Amino acid sequence: MKESDKRAAVLRYYEADCYRICFYLLHCETLAAKAAERALRKLALSDLFYMASTEQAASLIKKVSASEALALRKQVLLGKQKPATKSG
Repeated sequence: MKESDKRAAVLRYYEADCYRICFYLLHCETLAAKAAERALRKLALSDLFYMASTEQAASLIKKVSASEALALRKQVLLGKQKPATKSG
């Protein structure tokens, strides 16, 4: 298995958890999807994430997901990002 395939599998494994955290903080499907995508893109570039133990990776998922969700929420509140029209 290629390294890129392994990395994609790791990201897929944590994708639902990432989205759940973002949705919990944002209460909006559209914004949660956007925040989760940003978080996963950030983690995809982190070698530390792929070398982490399961517990460390889960902690990083929580930290980065929450950070991206809150950053997106801040952008919406400041008017730098259009608010989503579809909510969950």
